[in-house]
Formats: sequence, structure tokens, C-alpha cells
Amino acid sequence: MEEKLLFEITEHSHAFDDPNSQAWLPASSAEPHYQVTRLRLRIYALSEGFALTSESSNPSFSGGDTWHQTLDEAFAHAMSAFGASAEDWQRVAA
Repeated sequence: MEEKLLFEITEHSHAFDDPNSQAWLPASSAEPHYQVTRLRLRIYALSEGFALTSESSNPSFSGGDTWHQTLDEAFAHAMSAFGASAEDWQRVAA
């Protein structure tokens, strides 16, 4: 599979829901149940579609990748999953 890096965010902070981080608190507690981690996000053009990849600084959230039919779908998934807005992305390749 041939990949071409198109866009990236070299450092993005995101709070992941982590109910185990404070499992001793009652569910109704106002205390936060999340962990903030730094991510590196990238979007690659593939021979068919696009891949959104994430790498995490936190071993609890190791990262991963998702396939998308269109570039817009990849950007939309980055927004919904990681809160990465259009202004956060830097173009890497033309």
C-alpha cells in the first residue's frame, strides 16, 4: 500500500474519557473522569481513500488508524474523535 502524507498536527492535546482513572469515585461525582494526552495526528492519501493515524504520548491510549473514503471524512473523524479543528492541520505535501 502506497501512502503519501498530506496533513499533520505534530502536537495536539486531547482529554480521553477514562472511568478507571478515578474508579473509586461515585458515578455522580463532579470530579473529572478523563486523562489529557498529547497526540500526533496525520492524514495519508492511499491508493484508495485516506488514512487518519494517531500516536499518543500516553501508554493508556496507544493510538491507531482509521480508513476514510474521502479527505472530508478523515477531517470530520479527527474533529469528532480528537477535537482537531481545520485550523490545527498543517499541509505537508501538495
